[in-house]
Amino acid sequence: MRISHKNKFIFLSKPRCASTAIRAILDPYSDVFSSSAPPFHHHTTAMELKMYFDTTHWPWEEYFVFTTVRNPWEMVVSYFTFFRPDINGLYNFEKERNGVIYQGSKLASFKDWILMAKTYHRLLYLNGTYLQNKWVDGLSKLSLANTINDIDGKSLVNRVLKVENIDTELYDTLQALGILIEPNQKRINTSEHMNYQDYYDPQTKKIVGDQFISDIEYGKYTF
Repeated sequence: MRISHKNKFIFLSKPRCASTAIRAILDPYSDVFSSSAPPFHHHTTAMELKMYFDTTHWPWEEYFVFTTVRNPWEMVVSYFTFFRPDINGLYNFEKERNGVIYQGSKLASFKDWILMAKTYHRLLYLNGTYLQNKWVDGLSKLSLANTINDIDGKSLVNRVLKVENIDTELYDTLQALGILIEPNQKRINTSEHMNYQDYYDPQTKKIVGDQFISDIEYGKYTF
């Protein structure tokens, strides 16, 4: 996440969607920098951040809000290989969860992880109730809908950039904001893995497709 009061932009960092590289590009133009803690968490959602804007009377509508999206089948493989879930589904950024210790020497297979995966929401609106600091079954935290929508399912962002076209789309977006950058920026925080399609069987392909409908529809992605 990055905020510029001068250039009037908000960048929301969607996990495993070129967010680290883009944050580095935006650093010289930003006034507010993200961290591992709220309210400016690295991967804060639009809903979370707008609630903070409302409490501080910052005019959200005056800012150009943007984020990124990536083929979800590839993005999920990137998440899996980067965060190395263990046999209990814990990730390598966790020391423990509910008394269970992360076991880096006993990693889950891709399919086993997909079947048991949980993701962590700092703020979630579910069935008419706000939930905070909640592990939720599935990969909903990583979806485009979770990143950009308010409680009514309406988008709070102005533009979503496709990672597959990031050099040109980011260049055009920042140029419109009066920021000139060099295209073809270096990638940061990449993960090494096989062709993403090789990780899937029909069951896991369908699970990811069902959970990332918003990403697929927006980017017109196919497997």
